[in-house]
Amino acid sequence: MTLQGTIVNGQIVLNQPQSLAAGAKVRVEIKPTLLEPQDDWERRLRAIPIDCGVALSDGVLSREELYD
Repeated sequence: MTLQGTIVNGQIVLNQPQSLAAGAKVRVEIKPTLLEPQDDWERRLRAIPIDCGVALSDGVLSREELYD
């Protein structure tokens, strides 16, 4: 069963009323669009490049090697 709702003051408010059994396990999935930056500082922070674990040697970056 999939239910949709919003988070208001730290509580999940369902779009349509729904009863869940006592002790029911619930998995909450937050879409990335809900994590939009709120101000300029957060936008700049998210724009910082993230290390993806790729390290290129100096030889690969030298001018002669670029055209091979």
